[in-house]
Amino acid sequence: MRARAAHLRAGALLLSFALGCSSCEEQPVEETDAPETPSEEAPADPGGARVGTVTGRVVLAEGFALPHYERSDLQGQNATAPWPAHCTPPGEDDLYPLKLGEGRGLQGMLVAATAENAQGFTEALGEWEPQRHVVTITDCRLEPRLVSATRGDVVVVRNETNHAFLPRLGPSSFMQGALQGEEIEFNLERGGVLALDCSFGSPCGRADVVTLYRPVHTITGEDGAFTMPNVPGGMPVMIRAWHPIYGNVDVSVETQVSVGGSETVTLTLTPPTAAAPTEPTEPTEPAPDSDEPTPTID
Repeated sequence: MRARAAHLRAGALLLSFALGCSSCEEQPVEETDAPETPSEEAPADPGGARVGTVTGRVVLAEGFALPHYERSDLQGQNATAPWPAHCTPPGEDDLYPLKLGEGRGLQGMLVAATAENAQGFTEALGEWEPQRHVVTITDCRLEPRLVSATRGDVVVVRNETNHAFLPRLGPSSFMQGALQGEEIEFNLERGGVLALDCSFGSPCGRADVVTLYRPVHTITGEDGAFTMPNVPGGMPVMIRAWHPIYGNVDVSVETQVSVGGSETVTLTLTPPTAAAPTEPTEPTEPAPDSDEPTPTID
């Protein structure tokens, strides 16, 4: 699979993930709207939320292998730059952002909940606080490889390698160097997906940051297991699993959890047998006052 084309082809699928609902009426917030000191990976205050818990697993269908990046995707514009001598050279494992566990469980997948009833979905969540998501540069590699965040959150890149790096989130023109022990912060002001890497001759691998508009999302752990404790209760919701490397392909299941209750689901991802590269398509947001559902890709 050509990862770069898949990363850009998300289109309407990525848009519906980024919006976190099927029809939204939000505008991007200004930088001043975000609190100055979001809590670091702390659970959000439910603030009167009417929610339940959805647990489950994401599994890869039988007969399919894990997708992988090309080596050029890991170094971006540093494709010809030498890897720092004191770091472990890139290996085969670095090309695979996902891990396959017991029962073909997929570790490292984004899981999010959406709903047709956008207003009810948001109201059921109550209030939430912005979070800080720490990504480390360890052994010249970004970890974790995938970050799921909410608009208004902050990504903190912490350099734990004895080497200077210049982290970059997406095509931003603003970059700042980080020596060992230093941190760089990126404010997430819009929904979408951005690649996180390092520029100008010091490669640090690659991670992806997916920013949603509502904090109902997580990343699958070992054997593809996940827990979302804040899914709006008393309404139909769609639980969806996706990763940027799969491009237009996701898997979803509808469920409904009672307030204070729990439900368990299994999502089986079946990639296309032949994914032909297409021209990249940039996602576009719906008009702020539109009530039309955001199109999704089956």
